[in-house]
Amino acid sequence: MKAALRRALLFLRVFLAKRNVFILKNDRKLWSIIGSSQGRDAVIIGMGPSFQKEDVERFKGHLTFACNKIFLMGDDNAWRPDYYSVTDFLVAENNVEAILDYKGPAKFIHPEVVDSCPGLIGMDTLRVDRRRKFSQDPAPFNDNPISGLVSGGGTVLVSLIQMAYWAGCKNIYLVGLDFSFTGGRKTEDKIDSGDRVLISEGEVNHFHPNYRQEGEAWTEPKYEVQKTGFRYCQKALEKKGVRLINASRRTKLDVLEHIPFDEIFPPID
Repeated sequence: MKAALRRALLFLRVFLAKRNVFILKNDRKLWSIIGSSQGRDAVIIGMGPSFQKEDVERFKGHLTFACNKIFLMGDDNAWRPDYYSVTDFLVAENNVEAILDYKGPAKFIHPEVVDSCPGLIGMDTLRVDRRRKFSQDPAPFNDNPISGLVSGGGTVLVSLIQMAYWAGCKNIYLVGLDFSFTGGRKTEDKIDSGDRVLISEGEVNHFHPNYRQEGEAWTEPKYEVQKTGFRYCQKALEKKGVRLINASRRTKLDVLEHIPFDEIFPPID
């Protein structure tokens, strides 16, 4: 009965949103994504070391998405992504103040992250549709963000890809998707989702050398789960005439079309 009521409420929320009536404050923010950048190209920034802070100068005219610790670019850098998201429990728990203080972008996080990190209560959330999974075929996305994200995928980037789709982008470029992590001391601990906890030993896997401090906990990446997520995204976008391109300088991901970074974003003279 509860599930039926939730589905009925969701149907009502979408029905009213199409008529510019919003039951929840968060729904207005979500609905504003739809078609907001129709026909533009999107850049989704991974946190890999092949991404360089100076690259953002090449993204002018693109709708930009970033995640996690992009705030390490520093306050002296005026650039901000258009959209920012966190889906990683440990990143959220370890960086509450920095996430709250990061001004400029529209910020959305998963509701489950808020549940485990009460300091982020009040932030806008992206609903996750648990009935839809990246492991399933065929591969469509939901039509709108109130209906929610397809669940799974193993990386925040698949959430950002869906947001770019809702915004109406025609080409979606992934940068800083090196798809390679080294180091980290394995522990027997796991977070609620079942991901194994690693402890940083000073390894550098990201664009900023101090991205992860020695002794900081992080979760073991699930490469095959992420590959499944990216394949699903590519299939879903192809059906809508949208290209998903890995434009990272260096990458070990082999399931997406790859075009070198400098070909898509030529150096600025």
